[in-house]
Amino acid sequence: MNVYCHEAASRFVYILSRGQRFRSYIVPEDLVPMVQDVVDTHPGLAFLKEATEFHSRYVHTVIARIFYSVNRSWSGKITIAELKRSDLLEVR
Repeated sequence: MNVYCHEAASRFVYILSRGQRFRSYIVPEDLVPMVQDVVDTHPGLAFLKEATEFHSRYVHTVIARIFYSVNRSWSGKITIAELKRSDLLEVR
């Protein structure tokens, strides 16, 4: 991984694309497991535990919001360059 991924944005894309070496972007489907994990484990989202019918809609809404904010080219793919220009990878 370190041979191909020299900084955080590249590592993020590599991990979410499940190690597909030649991909320099992520697509909405790549974010589903990560966002679903947040929905399942974040204490502030406990209200969703009983409303399982909303999980999928909530996950897809969060992903759409991420793409709206980060994917400024409107290509449906978040590139490494777009990740670097955004604050998505900053921990707050």
